[in-house]
Amino acid sequence: MAVSCLWSGNQGIPLSALSPKFLHTNSTSHTWPFSAIAELIDNAYDPDVNAKQMWIDKTMIKQHICLTFADNGYGMNQGKLHKMLSFGFSDKVAINGHAPVGLYGNGFKSGSMRLGKDAMVFTKNGETCSVGFLSQTYLEAVKAENVIVPIISFNQNKKLINENTQSSLTAILQHSLFSTEKELLAELEVISGKRGTRIIIWNVRKTKDGKSEFDFESDKYDIRIPGDILDDSAGNRKYKRQERMDQSVPESDYSLRAYCSVLYLKPRMQIILLGKKVKTQLISKSLAHIEHDIYRPTFIARNIKITFGFNWRNKEHYGIMMYHKNRLIKSYEKVGCQLRANNMGVGVIGVIECDFLKPTHNKQDFDYTNEYRLTIQALGQKLNDYWNEKKNKRHEEDPQSIVPVEDSQKVPDQAWVQCDGCLKWRKLPDGIDPDKLPDKWFCSMNPDPQFRSCSVPEEPEDDVEITPSYEKTYKKQEQRNREKNRQRFMNQDRQQKYLEEQLKRKEQELQEEKRHRRQSVDLQNIIQKYTREADALRKEQALLHQRLQAKNFQATLPSEKDSRKTTEVTSSTQNLTKWVVDGDMTLNVSPSLTTALSTPSTSSVSNLQIVEVKSLSSNGQSSTKRTLNYEATSPSPKRPKLDEGMTLHDSLNGETVNDTQFDEDVIIIDEKSTPRPIAERLQKENDAFKFNCENLSKEVERLKHEATEAQQSNLSDDTSMKLRSLRIGVGQLLVNIIPELDLAQINYESDVVDEILDQVLSANAS
Repeated sequence: MAVSCLWSGNQGIPLSALSPKFLHTNSTSHTWPFSAIAELIDNAYDPDVNAKQMWIDKTMIKQHICLTFADNGYGMNQGKLHKMLSFGFSDKVAINGHAPVGLYGNGFKSGSMRLGKDAMVFTKNGETCSVGFLSQTYLEAVKAENVIVPIISFNQNKKLINENTQSSLTAILQHSLFSTEKELLAELEVISGKRGTRIIIWNVRKTKDGKSEFDFESDKYDIRIPGDILDDSAGNRKYKRQERMDQSVPESDYSLRAYCSVLYLKPRMQIILLGKKVKTQLISKSLAHIEHDIYRPTFIARNIKITFGFNWRNKEHYGIMMYHKNRLIKSYEKVGCQLRANNMGVGVIGVIECDFLKPTHNKQDFDYTNEYRLTIQALGQKLNDYWNEKKNKRHEEDPQSIVPVEDSQKVPDQAWVQCDGCLKWRKLPDGIDPDKLPDKWFCSMNPDPQFRSCSVPEEPEDDVEITPSYEKTYKKQEQRNREKNRQRFMNQDRQQKYLEEQLKRKEQELQEEKRHRRQSVDLQNIIQKYTREADALRKEQALLHQRLQAKNFQATLPSEKDSRKTTEVTSSTQNLTKWVVDGDMTLNVSPSLTTALSTPSTSSVSNLQIVEVKSLSSNGQSSTKRTLNYEATSPSPKRPKLDEGMTLHDSLNGETVNDTQFDEDVIIIDEKSTPRPIAERLQKENDAFKFNCENLSKEVERLKHEATEAQQSNLSDDTSMKLRSLRIGVGQLLVNIIPELDLAQINYESDVVDEILDQVLSANAS
């Protein structure tokens, strides 16, 4: 056997063993039984076989249900048959633009073992006839540790070519449906012509209750998957084609005839199912409202053509038909708006050939790569464009129509039919229904005389356009609308920002106005308060002035001869004598030191200086208690006398002074070396004080004016600071005049100090 040769050729290094259980394990990749049948159809379609017809039948051989697959291709010799029954051998190449579907050298093994446990292959290539046997039953019976495949070959005289294959013949006759060599040769004779292949599969898979997984009874010309198997009682699809979500299940999911009709993008082989030809479709040319779009992937340097149209047969079957090298990989794949539950994209079918993607080994899906994800995303966008354009066009043509675009009456844009003789596709004139054509149709029956002969080539395929076949007016309008909306939103944003700025500015102005109002109210309250205080001070000053005028007196000090009797005072200490004008017009002298007035002085009252006049009132109330303080640098007089015979009550012998509580003003007198009249000095000081006050008042007014102008023109606060500093100085000056004035409670930012200064000036002027 060939396996033995391979073993001996490796110089004692053992080959990798393949357990017989792998035949079943390998078949489980086909969860959907039609995908297993498609593997056998692909082998007949590929260019190394190039069959023109393939027959799929169900038959009974020795009480066994058998599936048979026959083709009129090139057939195989023993070596090629051995590779077919082995794993991983695939040397298929494209011939005259016909690319092979098979990639991995595994399709026949996985497909046949999925359909049944045992398969036998009969093949002729014009020179030899070969028989191969792939059987799980046989391997289990002989307890084989590796997969072994008995193969025999006959020459044209029906004799075994190699006597060494006698063991293979014995294994086939003992463990297959055919127990004699004559029966094997009879099956080879069933293959019409000199070339072809016939595959018989038995022990077909059954369900758990012993029923076949195929329904051969519902339609005698079709093989179907029963409904109870397609969807079990739990609602889970056992043999799922792919998830349909809420979509109606297409007929191709459960009908082999429907599946074979769309299995190839451009069919080049007839399929006869249960004795009746399958009407294959040029699906990309059998749609309504066909348009083409262009997909420009970034990972390949060519454009990909996408065809969109409406399914005029059944609107519930829609999605993308994805082909790879002419073979259907995924059918009715929803993309774009079709994934949403909003009835958008209903009835639209897209067709694309994805030779740039890599299918999975069971050829029912693509590897989930980044290229695949980008392709699905692009298909969704393109389908959305097509749907929106058709929907918008329908609305423009008939704005009053309430019939959805998918429900409108449709017919295919073109009608195509395949010649049973040359298998070329011919386009029929408009108005001809291909469903009403006879089962067998030939080019000679074509109404178009240009293509009425099988020798005439097919109409050439359209080149891939650089641009889509339709103008996407809806998309352009959408872009314009988006641009308008964007401009409107930008204008609204600008307007909103402007309004927000205006509102913010108004709020700031309102806050500033409120602040000024509060300051104005506070200033008015302060002015009113200090006006009342100033009025009280003016009244008290007027009262004092009247009393001083009424008591116009001249104090006479004792003679100098009494000065020797006064108490000596050290140079560091100064005597302070209080002269008090009593209510009975008596000037009482009260010594402030422990020394008494023992020595009389000859100084007159004019020699004394009034240092301070203080009110002895408490709590800010005016009082009649006054004290006159006499401050002398020379010995104090023993008994000073007042003019007009008024005497002073005091102790000449150091006794305490009588009447220490007074109801008049306090006068503090400082005796100077140079006598001068009190009235003259007070008048000068009063004049100087008035002059300074007037200057200060003018300066205050000037600074107030500058501060007002600075506030209005938003200038710096230098002027305000100067005004504040000046007011502080004025306040310190005013406290000498009004001792009750509390500078800590004055707001120098307001005009309070200015008002008090004006009141003092007015009082002095009066």
